[in-house]
Amino acid sequence: MRLYLSSYRFGNNPEQILKLTTGRRAAVIVNAMDGVSDKERSEIVQTDMESLQRLGFTPEEIDLRNYFGKRLELTAKMVNFDFVWVHGGNVFVLRRAFKMSGADWVLTDMLREDQIAYGGFDAGICVLQRDLHGLELVDDAVEVPEGYILETPWEGLKTFRYSFAPHYKSSDPKSAAMEKVIAAYSANATRYVTLGDGEVLVINGNEEFVDF
Repeated sequence: MRLYLSSYRFGNNPEQILKLTTGRRAAVIVNAMDGVSDKERSEIVQTDMESLQRLGFTPEEIDLRNYFGKRLELTAKMVNFDFVWVHGGNVFVLRRAFKMSGADWVLTDMLREDQIAYGGFDAGICVLQRDLHGLELVDDAVEVPEGYILETPWEGLKTFRYSFAPHYKSSDPKSAAMEKVIAAYSANATRYVTLGDGEVLVINGNEEFVDF
């Protein structure tokens, strides 16, 4: 697997992404922010696309809402990309979007077969863990944007056996609440990895390191 897992945005050294893929076609997923206004969401998409363009990528937004109930169509679309970037926000909203579109199956299969590199931050990395328990202390588990299922998804994608605690001891507004998440992880004997803003966990096959 090839993953670039950041605490906040693209981290301090986004050039590391270029080492994970030789292709430059990038999918941008910002569904974790579907609860904000259309204007704010559009600005987020534009910012992420510009960041990827500066790295040499040709980015395209993939709005998972357009693929709800259309997993085969999403599969056919995603095979066109070398890298997928998943923006942070509400991990429960993002998990709903993954479930309703089939992105959970599509991306898990592509990662396992090494067909795509994955990058993301905040909710974009937490969605990969075994389950989402504890993260309700930092994200609203019952936030349901229009068109989304009401059921709260507690199961993650199970890409990792451990959980994540981004924004660790950082200036981000989520940082204080993340301390409560860490306490919940510890109380439940859940293994976890902390990442401060700017730090990135990079995984490239058997190579794994935290980039500062």
